[in-house]
Formats: sequence, C-alpha cells, structure tokens
Amino acid sequence: MKKIFLAFILIFSLSFLSGCGQTQSVKLDPNYIMLSISQNSNGSTNQAVVIGVNSDFLREHSKSVQEEMIFKQKLIKEVENIRNEFLFSFALTYMNNPKEEFKINQGVLLSQVGYNAEGDYIGFEITFTSSGAWQYYHQKSESSDENSEKNNKKGNIFFSKQQSEGVFPFAAVINDELKIGEKYKNCYLSASENLSFSEKIKENYKPDYVYNYSTIYPKFHSNADAQFKGSHNKYHHIWIEKDLNVCENIKLSVYVIYKGWWIFFALSVSLIGMTIAILIAKKSKI
Repeated sequence: MKKIFLAFILIFSLSFLSGCGQTQSVKLDPNYIMLSISQNSNGSTNQAVVIGVNSDFLREHSKSVQEEMIFKQKLIKEVENIRNEFLFSFALTYMNNPKEEFKINQGVLLSQVGYNAEGDYIGFEITFTSSGAWQYYHQKSESSDENSEKNNKKGNIFFSKQQSEGVFPFAAVINDELKIGEKYKNCYLSASENLSFSEKIKENYKPDYVYNYSTIYPKFHSNADAQFKGSHNKYHHIWIEKDLNVCENIKLSVYVIYKGWWIFFALSVSLIGMTIAILIAKKSKI
C-alpha cells in the first residue's frame, strides 16, 4: 500500500505535470477525494480510495492536538465502512459464483485503512492479482452497459479505433439519488461532528473529486484533464471535478494497427509498381 500511496504523493505534490509531449497545470485543493486504478505489467490491477485530510486547516481551527487526532481516528472509521462495503460486495460475487482462484485473500486483496502522515491522507488499497480476477469482480449486467457505458469499435482493414465511455465514477448514483462522491464527502463531514471546527468544515469543505487511471500502454487517448508518464513507465490519465452535477463522462480510446495488412498493402503497391515498370520497359523496346 505504501508504494502506491507514495506515487500519489509525488503526482499531486507537483504543480506542473509533463506528459504526451506537453506540460499541463494541475491545481488540486488540499481537500480532495481520489479513486485510483492502476494496471500493472504482471496482469494485476491496483485500486485505491484516498481522502485528503488537510491537517493545516484542522490545526488552524481545532482547540487542541487531541481534537485533531480524534478527527483523524473518526475519519479512519468512516473510510473503514467504505472498505467493508467493497469487501461485502466481493463476498457476494464470490458466493454467487465460487471460483477458488478468485477468492478473497487470493484473487483479491484488501489492505487495512490507515493514515499517511507524509502525504496527509487516509485510504486503503485493493489488489486484483490477475486480469481474470479483475473481470470476475467487475462483471456488468446488460442494463448497466446500456445506462452507464458505451463501447464503440470503428475502423477498417488497416486499423481500428476502440473507444469506451462511462460516467465519472464519483457522479454515479448508488441509491436515493445519492452520488458516490457525495457519500464519500459525507464521511469527512461526519468525522467532524461534535468537534469545535465542525461548522467551519461544513462551510468550507468543497473537495476536488479526482479519478486517476494509469496504464502500462502508451497508446491510450482520453479526455482527461491531465496526461503524463509517471514512475514505473505508467501513463496517467487524471480527471478532476468540483461539481458532480455538471461533470463530463470519461472517454478512453486506443488505435489498433493491423501490421499484416499494412505490409501486404506495401508489398502489393511495390509489386504493382515493379510490374508496370517492366511492362513499360518491354513496350519501349518493341
């Protein structure tokens, strides 16, 4: 867990990020909530949920260090509830279709929730140990595909463009019109209840909602707010939203080149050109 969180620290401690041949400015509020998905070269996938603490704000408005510590402990418990919901969902998936290689603590691993003082955040990580495990725990119904995600494939014999479009994760509605981002925001607000700075937080807490998708494949294109190459040769696509009511859908696409047809076409053109040249030469001699 520490390694992936340290990567996040490096990413968000920079005010200017370089990627894809350009420099982009990314400004994050000290208050942020982040969902991260990272594909690894060994086929595994890491998923993390992180909530920034903003200790500077707490220190400025709390009556004592003890009160600040109480808030952090309460926020840890709130995030543990999120972790337990993931765990419960995985358990239901496994019970509905048991497969030994994908069971919890084998196909999927969940870290404990903890506070990282260096990065000033609280969160946890989920590891899917193989691409099969990821697909097993992310099966989609036909209705969810129709409502939340569009997958298109366009192209010809030389290349194809595969495009996927889906709802910004924090804007997805879970129940009673409550959005995931709002639910996670409420965790931070609940942790401040009965503390001296509770009203201040209610007035000022407007977090950045951050979705960080990283992949080992460089040919992905997206409508992300920032794209750059990070550590471990990972290509990051980062979306940042303030208002969940007006946020854009996430779009990812990749071009697949069919080299065989390009080679065939190149050879065919060469052979045709050569044949024409030979015929012209023979005709000129006659």
